[in-house]
Amino acid sequence: MAFSKEDRKRILEVVGQRAPVQASCPVCGHSSWGLVEAPVAFPLQETPGTFALGGRTIPCLVLICHYCGNTLFLNMLSLGLKDLTVAKETPEPEKR
Repeated sequence: MAFSKEDRKRILEVVGQRAPVQASCPVCGHSSWGLVEAPVAFPLQETPGTFALGGRTIPCLVLICHYCGNTLFLNMLSLGLKDLTVAKETPEPEKR
């Protein structure tokens, strides 16, 4: 699920308020970050030694340093962006 233009604007506003992307990269010191076009989800290992497909996950935004490629993951739930982690309903076509 790629972020819409409106979603990206909202995401960047939230990240700018909570964790300014102007911050320097801890690896190279540059301050040019890019937002990946879709979220990632890290699976939770609820039973030791096993991962369940379709189980619970932690949805994250991905920011990448344009200079060195350092990658940051920001928890979407903690940022108040839970609504962007669920599929949007598409209207059904009208029946004639």
